[in-house]
Amino acid sequence: MNFSDKSKEQLIAEIERLQKMVNQTTATSAIEHNFDHDVTQTIHESLNLQEVLENAADVLIKRIDKVEMLTIYMVEGRNAVLKCQRGFPKWFIDKVRSIKFPNGFTWKTIIDESMRYVPVSY
Repeated sequence: MNFSDKSKEQLIAEIERLQKMVNQTTATSAIEHNFDHDVTQTIHESLNLQEVLENAADVLIKRIDKVEMLTIYMVEGRNAVLKCQRGFPKWFIDKVRSIKFPNGFTWKTIIDESMRYVPVSY
């Protein structure tokens, strides 16, 4: 799947927004710089949206301390559709592959335009 310049601009804007959130929670400027460079580089290396999302997920997992699981959803009509994930078991992914508007935590995150950190408790 290729994406248009407009989609690429929207993705870059979203990555920049995520970076700002990471910057607010990260104290080390070297990590911030590397994060920005790595994510931006992944966007410019491919015209394939899925490849960009996969690379961005790898960078996020690698660069954000204590992140072991993540999901990337895109809004398609009235559904949040899972495009990329890291760390979740298949049975869970099968249940959350598409989430109808406005149900649950994922839609709250989308509507609020904010990244969520949920600590795991065992």
